Amino acid sequence: TIAVQVLRWSDASYMEDQDFWRLSGIERDVYVYATNKVTVRDFKVIADLENNYKDGIFKLAVEVLNTSDVNSKRTIEIKLLDADKIIYETSKEVNVKIGKNNIDFSAKLPTIKTWTAETPNLYKLVINLKDENVVLESSAIKVGFRNIEIKNSQFLVNGKPILLKGVNLHDHSETEGHVISEALTMKDLQLMKQNNLNAIRCSHYPKNSHFYRLCDQYGFYVINEANIESHGMGATNQGLDDNLKKQAIHPAYQPQWKAMHLDRTVRMFERD
Repeated sequence: TIAVQVLRWSDASYMEDQDFWRLSGIERDVYVYATNKVTVRDFKVIADLENNYKDGIFKLAVEVLNTSDVNSKRTIEIKLLDADKIIYETSKEVNVKIGKNNIDFSAKLPTIKTWTAETPNLYKLVINLKDENVVLESSAIKVGFRNIEIKNSQFLVNGKPILLKGVNLHDHSETEGHVISEALTMKDLQLMKQNNLNAIRCSHYPKNSHFYRLCDQYGFYVINEANIESHGMGATNQGLDDNLKKQAIHPAYQPQWKAMHLDRTVRMFERD
């Protein structure tokens, strides 16, 4: 039996008090899935640039989780593709111990195609978990090679100054409330591109996962935000001394709310 309970108000209501329409319900996909006892639990990709932004620096950290009661031999195979052409591939055979196992890959890739909002070049990264030559599971993600810096208060992408022309974007549909389809997201992005916009601020919570995939594909700089805003409290503590700050009722200044703030920030970072 799987049961779901939706609460209209809770302590989270203070954290999710954004300045927009308040609606209740399940606004994102909820799903249950099963994996093998030995599975790729997580991975993190870094795709940077060097040599005057010409060559790619590829780093991949793979976490393999073993929930069985024995160690197992497995092979992690990775491929990086430009359309259907493999530009890099390698594999590692590992003894997967019970619990978490971390496997790292790194490579330098000459004359890589770089990602910017104007030239959103993407590669496909495929990660296979194999038992000898049998593929047990496979994951894929799009990867863009780019370098971001701030120098002398100037935002640089691949060494070039960028002027952000952006919008604040709320999740709102005239018919579906806060449930935003991929089709509606595409319509928004097309309208933005037609008006020469290149940046989006996620006000004031992480977006649906398809939003980031489409921004990668069509070229937008994204300012992500954790689901934190106590808008209705209307309190700032500027000008207050330390004793008065301790007495303030605003959640941002109460130590018992610290874990909730950090949990939302960490989960946003880990997912995106």
